[in-house]
Amino acid sequence: MRNEKTLIVLTSSYPFGKGEVYLEKEIEYLKSAFGRVILLPETRYPSMRPTGAGVEVDPSITISGEKNAWDRLKAISRCVLSSRFHAEAIENSSKLREFAALKNLVSTLYTAIRIRNWIERKAYAGELSTGGDLFYSCWLGKSALGAAFAKLRGTRLRIISRAHGGDLYEDRMPAGYAPFRRTIMEGVDRICCVSNHGKEYLKKNYPYIKDKVTVSKLGVTDPGFDAPVSEDGTIRIVTCSSLNPVKRIDLLIDGMKRFSEIAPEQDVRWTHIGDGPLLNRVKAYAGQRLGGRISHVFAGAMENRRVLEYYRLNPVDLFVNVSSSEGIPISVMEAQSCSIPVMATDVGGVPEIVNEANGFLLPANPGPELIAGTLRKFARMRGERGRMRLENKINWKLHYDSDSNYSRFVDELACLAENKW
Repeated sequence: MRNEKTLIVLTSSYPFGKGEVYLEKEIEYLKSAFGRVILLPETRYPSMRPTGAGVEVDPSITISGEKNAWDRLKAISRCVLSSRFHAEAIENSSKLREFAALKNLVSTLYTAIRIRNWIERKAYAGELSTGGDLFYSCWLGKSALGAAFAKLRGTRLRIISRAHGGDLYEDRMPAGYAPFRRTIMEGVDRICCVSNHGKEYLKKNYPYIKDKVTVSKLGVTDPGFDAPVSEDGTIRIVTCSSLNPVKRIDLLIDGMKRFSEIAPEQDVRWTHIGDGPLLNRVKAYAGQRLGGRISHVFAGAMENRRVLEYYRLNPVDLFVNVSSSEGIPISVMEAQSCSIPVMATDVGGVPEIVNEANGFLLPANPGPELIAGTLRKFARMRGERGRMRLENKINWKLHYDSDSNYSRFVDELACLAENKW
């Protein structure tokens, strides 16, 4: 049943840029359930993805009213001189000795205040209903904090936030510090983790919010096909991620090099989809370590539809993810929806999607030798790959089908908007 209230979706950049791919599908369910949907991104990029009719995009906080660098500097100075900043800095003084953590605090507060001011301006102008509209923060960070600030200063609103990986696990943040975490926890009405692991993490570390925490998994659409398999004896491996330290592509390269040494007769072709800050370094490292032993291609960043098109047109035998930290990766869901077996590390929520029936779950910190041994095991199990591919399709359909997961999530949003939680 359609809810005629307004849903304000606080995003990192969507619909601008390439991130937050899951929203491309989820937005269809959101706009069918609410009378009005407003997207409020923190960051703006030149490119903008279509959202379809029924969705408003308000980019005003990406500009934030500062017309030049001097105005921006004055706004940041006001943040640093505020009582909130000083209270937070005193409480976390040992962690803030690391410059990256201090920078994260300033950035978080600066963005949160912009969001808080936007909410208060809209409420004062009568453009938000008194307590009836719902704020959905896509991340448990700056945007959730901004809404919490407004709520704690007296604006009546309801807040729900997703929690993924990089925004959730504090060991992934500079100095293990998440700015204003207690304020966020107190301000939001519901935290929807994308994994059971995330839910248990929050309940363990913040037991006083255990009744606010639930699980709402992401999902991907049925692609309508299964990726073809190699018919020539070659093992074709795909990775799909940003090239940053957390993804540990250098570790995979070392593992593939070792595999080429223990199974020199096996032809392997590796394709990486995605770019990132370590692109040039990783390309150079792959050239140095793999040489002519293993064919490798860096295909660059692709839109979601192009990734699926690649899977439709090209044989893919194994998808690999050796990250040091994850929520539950969308890239793994996409691979499983195309019946591609997965090898991944036992971090975050990954064990909830990868198991011995549909792939290979490596320890959290595998060495090159173990990665090579697992690749050799896969190379030898030709007769079992068909069963493994079927298990991946079944697992996607049961647990990560976007139609099922996003329908349930939107129902939860509607209940919160109606204060039925």
